[in-house]
Amino acid sequence: MEWFAVGSEDSSKRCKHVIPKRYLDYIALSNSEEVASRITMQIVSSVQQLAVYPMSGRADRVPGTRELGISSTPFIIAYAIEETDIVVLAVYHGAQHWPEDF
Repeated sequence: MEWFAVGSEDSSKRCKHVIPKRYLDYIALSNSEEVASRITMQIVSSVQQLAVYPMSGRADRVPGTRELGISSTPFIIAYAIEETDIVVLAVYHGAQHWPEDF
């Protein structure tokens, strides 16, 4: 699986397996190139903020995980905090069925 790597060099937390490329490809297929680019940059920016503020997302519907809504988009990032890593588990459209586990 291909990953789109994002990190924050000035933080003690880092983003590990950040965003699976298939999620970004889906956004590109479902939107114009301009919209897909804007949404992708918002997702990347939000993930970078998680490296600095890992608790900024709320407790998720799946135990042991957290979720962060991407402002001005219908997308939600599901993630876990593992020691000094932020692991993005999924990027979901808000209208999608949420899984019971990851």
